[in-house]
Amino acid sequence: MLVLKNGDKIIGVKKEEDAESVRVYDIAELPAVLRTVQKSDISKSETAVDWPAHKDNASRYTIKQLLDLVTFLKSSSSNSVVTLSDILRDS
Repeated sequence: MLVLKNGDKIIGVKKEEDAESVRVYDIAELPAVLRTVQKSDISKSETAVDWPAHKDNASRYTIKQLLDLVTFLKSSSSNSVVTLSDILRDS
């Protein structure tokens, strides 16, 4: 989580960081939005130990959104796509 000097908060997954900025996937929106935040605009950053997920995510999102999330989590630099049959086969 990043707390900006203007009071805004960004909860997300850090993609990369350099000397001047941090790139974060903002998970407040679906699909997640990649944001670039200047370090000079950050007043505080925290690493979350617990994932801020809701217990009813399966009922809140469509199958397509959940498959997109699994694809994102399973992919590193490849363009692999996860289908419903992939998930059912792994169960």
